[in-house]
Amino acid sequence: MATTLRLPHLFSPGCVLQRGGGVPVWGWAAPAAVVTAACAGRTAEAVADGDGRWRLTLPELPAGGPYELVVASGDESLVVGDVLVGEVWLASGQSNMHMSAVNAGFSLEELTDLDLPRLRCFSVAVRGTGRPLDDAEGAWVAASGGAVSHISGAALTCAIDLHRRLGVPVGVIQAAVGGTFAEWWTRREALDAHPDLRPLMDKLRASGAADADPADHATRAAAAAWQRAAFHQDPGIAPACAGWSAPGFDDAGWQAMALPCTWESQGHQLDGACWFRRTVEIPAGWVGRDLLLSLGPVDDHDHTFVNGELVGRIGAEHPDAYCRQRRYTVPARLVAGRQVAIAVRVFDHYGDGGIVSGPMFLLPLGAPIRQRLRLEGAWRFRFELPLPPKAGQPMPPPPPGADVVSAPGNLWNGMIAPLAPYALRGVVWYQGEANAVRAEQYLPLMQELIRDWRRAFARELVFVQVELALWRERRPVGDSDWAELRAAQLRVADTLAGVAVVPQIDSGDATDIHPRTKALVGHRLARRILDLAYGCGDGGQPPRYAGHAVAADGSLTVRFRHCWGGLMAVGGTVRGFALAGADRRWHPAEGTLRGDSVVLRSPAVPAPVAVRYAWADNPDCSLASQDGWPAHPFRSDDWPMVTAGKRV
Repeated sequence: MATTLRLPHLFSPGCVLQRGGGVPVWGWAAPAAVVTAACAGRTAEAVADGDGRWRLTLPELPAGGPYELVVASGDESLVVGDVLVGEVWLASGQSNMHMSAVNAGFSLEELTDLDLPRLRCFSVAVRGTGRPLDDAEGAWVAASGGAVSHISGAALTCAIDLHRRLGVPVGVIQAAVGGTFAEWWTRREALDAHPDLRPLMDKLRASGAADADPADHATRAAAAAWQRAAFHQDPGIAPACAGWSAPGFDDAGWQAMALPCTWESQGHQLDGACWFRRTVEIPAGWVGRDLLLSLGPVDDHDHTFVNGELVGRIGAEHPDAYCRQRRYTVPARLVAGRQVAIAVRVFDHYGDGGIVSGPMFLLPLGAPIRQRLRLEGAWRFRFELPLPPKAGQPMPPPPPGADVVSAPGNLWNGMIAPLAPYALRGVVWYQGEANAVRAEQYLPLMQELIRDWRRAFARELVFVQVELALWRERRPVGDSDWAELRAAQLRVADTLAGVAVVPQIDSGDATDIHPRTKALVGHRLARRILDLAYGCGDGGQPPRYAGHAVAADGSLTVRFRHCWGGLMAVGGTVRGFALAGADRRWHPAEGTLRGDSVVLRSPAVPAPVAVRYAWADNPDCSLASQDGWPAHPFRSDDWPMVTAGKRV
């Protein structure tokens, strides 16, 4: 008898279900079949529709577990074991949310020593498509023994704090993709229904992509042609280079490069194929044992050889290949002696290339991480196929219906729609860098995204955004699209209940849009969530502008709210303020703290009419509350923004 009863990947062993309300469960069965589900003594029933789809809602489940989720229909049954009930959060956004814990300030020792079996993570496979999917690939893993090193560093830190503070199981569902715009995460119908956002859909319709079928043969052919035009294609290993993986190959004439890094950072402005080689001596006790080889992310694709034999590869079939951790098993038969030759062929089809961030090591399978043999350092390298860089060249638009992330609604369709209506408490969101050039449009866009996600999940999801971190060259306070995006984030929180922003105006990297301080982000997310979602936090909030007054002596006093314990200047000096007069020219101001206010003066502005704080991409600012929250940037003026009128 053919099996017809099926559940989405979300309902798989190790899953975490949300406490405190009904729990939707759905799947597929024979048309018109009666389906029952039971978990922790609660039961529910549904009838499959004509397409075999069914959905039911289990009554509120008690926190704890492990339980079994049993789904049955006729003679068929499915048993999902090791089910926990607690708090479930969705972590979404772009690369700073996607950035894995092992690349975001956590050490391998910390991740390996982590032993929280009741904290579980589910990473949604990257997928963008023109039509909503009904399932998302992925699996639940417990936060033990380094198994979650690939999970978002910010989300993992937040989840650990929540788990320890609340004392219940916690689940994190990660759906994040680097370099993505907020409209790609928004349902197309929601964009179309909003007058300020409809132009996004008008442009999509004009391309012919809105109604195209990605399964159509002609569409697939057009998508393949677009991929060939947009990105370099790997022709495969050249016959003349086939011996470059051999253990006895003489690479003495190759150059040296200290890995991990991008090869662009070492002066090689190229795409294409490059080989890296290194021979290491392993301890005698490792001979004849299976080994784990970790390289970290490789940008973009790799063929990895050990002692001349391919042990693993990740290629263009994975849209997120550029950020996937490479962890390959080296079979014992290849470890016949103490010399281990490692050769990695990297193919970069666009943008940066290389073995970019680690961790890089060898280790016997199952051995403690502290025994690892580190592989960071000097490797030999040689370009097999140098190609002119694609980055910066105009890319043709994707064809109608192409299965790609880069279109309005495509990430909603491929990565969020398959999750709904899984019961969640809320969302942690780190995104906005891509939208900064259109910061004025971000307010209605994020308002609509949040409203629509709440409709799709049928819950008033708590939504906590991460403020954009410091980036780019440090310049005086003035005009900034980055600052305007931060202000839009705050406006979203001011206009929608259950929405907040955690500041990062004291954190970042002028030369790297991906700061490594994700643990700080996670701690702040958890601190804000404990108040907003659970009412058991410390009550503190980041200081916010509450108004100002100009005195006859030319000083300007700014009042703040949310100043628990009063204000302080980190480093002892008030920094980050600027004043402007009627000429609208900004000048730095000196400040003096006075309770919950700051008194400002500038000799260049004898009659100030407006004040700004931290209004720059990378401001030098110091204001915080005594309980450690940095003050949010603000401007008191309503003068035209640099992103005014910039729309798609």
